[in-house]
Amino acid sequence: MAFKPPTPFNFHEPAEWSAWRSRFQHFRLASKLSKEEQEVQVSALLHSMGPEAERIYSTFELAEGDRTFDTVLSKFDKHFIPQRNIIHLRAQFHRREQQSKETIEEYIRALYELSEHANFPNKEDCIRDRFVLGVRDKELSEKLQLKADLSLKEAITTARQYETVKHELSEQRDQAQPADLNRVQRNKPTSYNRPGSSSHPNTKSTTRSTSQHGGSQQRTNCGKCGKNHHYGKCPAFGKECHKCGRRNHFAKLCRSKTRARADQIQEEFGYQEGTREVNVDNNEFFIDSIRDTTSAPWRVDLKLEGSTVSFKIDTGADVNVLIESSWKSLPLKPRLHPARNVHLSSPGGKLDIKGKFISKINKQTATFYVVNNDVECLLSRDTSTALGLVKRLHSINAFSAVKCQPVKIKLKEGTTPYNLATSRRVPIPLQERVKKELQRMKDLDVIEDITEPTDWVSPMVPVVKKNGDIRICVDLKKLNKAVQRERYVIPSFEEIVHKLKGSTIFSKLDAQSGFWQIPLDPETAKLTTFITPFGRYFMKRLPFGISSAPEIFMRIVSGILEGIDGVVCYFDDILCHSKSPEDHEKLLELVHKRLKDASFQLNTAKCEYKKSEITFLGHVVSAEGCRPDPMKIEAIQGLPAPSDISALRRYLGMVNYLGKYLPHLSTILRPLHELLSKDTAWMWGPPQRTAFNKVKELLIKPPVLAYFDPKKPTVVEADSSSYGLGGCLLQEHEEGLRPVAFCSRSLSNTEQRYARNVLPQYGPVSVLTDISWD
Repeated sequence: MAFKPPTPFNFHEPAEWSAWRSRFQHFRLASKLSKEEQEVQVSALLHSMGPEAERIYSTFELAEGDRTFDTVLSKFDKHFIPQRNIIHLRAQFHRREQQSKETIEEYIRALYELSEHANFPNKEDCIRDRFVLGVRDKELSEKLQLKADLSLKEAITTARQYETVKHELSEQRDQAQPADLNRVQRNKPTSYNRPGSSSHPNTKSTTRSTSQHGGSQQRTNCGKCGKNHHYGKCPAFGKECHKCGRRNHFAKLCRSKTRARADQIQEEFGYQEGTREVNVDNNEFFIDSIRDTTSAPWRVDLKLEGSTVSFKIDTGADVNVLIESSWKSLPLKPRLHPARNVHLSSPGGKLDIKGKFISKINKQTATFYVVNNDVECLLSRDTSTALGLVKRLHSINAFSAVKCQPVKIKLKEGTTPYNLATSRRVPIPLQERVKKELQRMKDLDVIEDITEPTDWVSPMVPVVKKNGDIRICVDLKKLNKAVQRERYVIPSFEEIVHKLKGSTIFSKLDAQSGFWQIPLDPETAKLTTFITPFGRYFMKRLPFGISSAPEIFMRIVSGILEGIDGVVCYFDDILCHSKSPEDHEKLLELVHKRLKDASFQLNTAKCEYKKSEITFLGHVVSAEGCRPDPMKIEAIQGLPAPSDISALRRYLGMVNYLGKYLPHLSTILRPLHELLSKDTAWMWGPPQRTAFNKVKELLIKPPVLAYFDPKKPTVVEADSSSYGLGGCLLQEHEEGLRPVAFCSRSLSNTEQRYARNVLPQYGPVSVLTDISWD
C-alpha cells in the first residue's frame, strides 16, 4: 500500500512545526521509510518539507557522519521551536482557572497543554493541585481538598460526576416549573428581606410607622409569613416550609403543590457525595441483586415526602427504588420526570420505570426510581452508606489470626544463615503493583517492615496472576534446607474417599488464604525476612513457601474440627458430607461454630453448600461414587501429541493421575513408556499414535467408582503379562459387582526377564480372589 507524505510545511507558520513533524513521523513508519538508509530518510524529509527546507538545511554545520535523520530532525527542532521561558510558562499554568462556560473536560485539557513544556518535577501532582484550586465551583473544590490522598484520576472522576449530576438537576428544575422560571427571567432582580430594600416582591400593603426617635420605617404585610413587620425582620427568613421543604416562607403561604424539588435540592444541598445515582459510563442498573432466604432482610423506616416508607437495605442495588403504590400514597407526591436511557434489571428481568424524582431523606439527597409493584422499596448501597445505615470497610484486617499456639520455626543445628544483600530487580511495569500489594499485605497485618539487621534474608519473587494482580512470593529454598519439619502424616485421596460412603449431600468450605491465618512466633518470625526494592519485610503469618507450612496447617485445621463425624479436611479444603438434609444442617452449624470459635475465616466466594455432587481434589464425588473431574478429562483430550521426551513425561503424569479409572492402562501405554528408555530413539509412529488415541477413547466415558466398604463382599481381579501387571478391586452391590479401583504398572527390565525365564514353567496365571474382611 502506497502512503503519501504530508503536504509541504508552511514556513511562514513555524508554530505548526510540531504538528507537521508528528505527521511526517507517522508517514515514515507507515511507508517503512525508517528502514531505509539514513541518507534516503534525510532526502525524503527535505523533499516533503518543500524547497525552503534545502536552504535552511545548508546552514546546518554537520560533519559527514552526523547527517543522520535524527540529527537533522533535531536541528530543525531548534530552528523552528524557540527557547521557552520556563518561569513564564509555569506562571501561566498557576494563574489558569476554569472559565465561566468552560467544562471540566475542557479545563483539564487546557491544564495538560500548559504543563507540557513547563518541566514540572511531578507533573501529575501539579495538575491535580491547580485543578482543585482552579475549578469555579467552590463547593466542589472544598470537597476535593478534604481528601488527603487525592489522586489526579480521582479528582477528575469526581468532578466529572459532579458536573453530570448538577446538569441533570438543572434539567429537572427546568422541567419542574417552566412557567415560574420564565417569570423569574422576565422580572427584574429584587432584594428580599434585606435592610434598606425599597421594594418587596410579595407586599400585600404598606404602611408608614414612626419610630420613637422620629425616623420613619416602612412596614408591610409579608407574603412569606403573613405578618406586618419591618423589612429585614421577616420571621420566616431561614425557616423551612413544612409543605414543600423550601426555605424563607411558612407553609400557610406556600404556593407550591406537588412540584418537583430539584431546584430546592440544587439550591440548598447541592451534590451530596456518596448518594449519587447517575452512572456516566453505564445506564444499566441492577436492583435487588442479593437475596438471602436464610434470614430476614434488613429494613428501615424513613421519612419521605411527608410519609413513612419501609425500605429494604440492599447493598447489591445500584439505585433507590420506590414502588408505584408507595409513591401514590405520599402526601407530598413529587412530580415524576422521565428516566431517559435508564434500564433497571432485577432477578425477575427488566422493570417498567414510571419515572424518577429527587428528594431529601434524613438530610441526604437521593434519586428515586418509581417502578411497578413487582419488587420492594429498596435503598441502594450508596444511599444506605450516606445515611450511616451500613459502612463500607475499605481496609480491614481480613486475616485475623487463628486462635492457636503461634508456630515456631525450628532450625537444624549447625546451619549457616543465608543473607541476601540486594533485592532482585522488579520490571518497571510491575513496580507500582508490587508496591501496592506489599502495602495491602502490611495493612492486613500479614507482613511488617523491618530495618534492624537480621541473619536470614531471602529474595522476593512477584508472580502475575491471570487477572493481572500480583502475588508476592518469597524464595525460601535456603531456609527450607535448614528447617526441621514436623512430619505430620498427610492422608491420600484413597484414605479419605472411603469415608464418603452412604452420604448423599455435600458441602465444601474453602479457607481464606489459609496459611496467612496461622500466626508465627515473634521470636522466629524474622527468619522469614525478605528484601524488596522498597525495603525489607518479615512474615507475621505462616508463609506459603516454607516446607513445613502444609503439615502445620493440616495439623491445626484437623485439630479445630477434631471429633466431628462427616468432615474431611485436606489443607484449605473442608468437605462436609451427610446422609440426609437434616443431618447436614446440623453438621454445617457445628462446623461453622467450631471455625468461628477458632477465628478461622472462609472464602465465601468459593464455598459450595448442599450439593448432590461436588468437586473435591480433582474428583467429582456423589452418592453414586467418584469420577474424574470433567475439566481434567477435557485438558488431557485437548493435548496435542507429545513432540519430545519432556512433553511425553508431562502427558503420562496427567494420565496416571486418573489411572484408578482406567483399566489395563499399563498395557495401553506400553509403546509410550518404551520411548522413555535412554537406549530408545525418539520415534512417534503408529503404535504410539494408537496408544495416544486409545487413552482418549477411555476418557470419553470413564466409570464411576464405588466407595470402598469393608462390610461388603470384595473381589480382586488380577492379571499379568510379560511387561505389565494389572488389577481391579470390585465389591458386591445390589446391582451387582461394581469397581472400586483399577491399578496397573509396567514391569522393569529385570522384572520382565524374570517373567520370561521363571513363570513359563508354571503356565499362565489368572487370579480371582474372594476376600472377606470379617
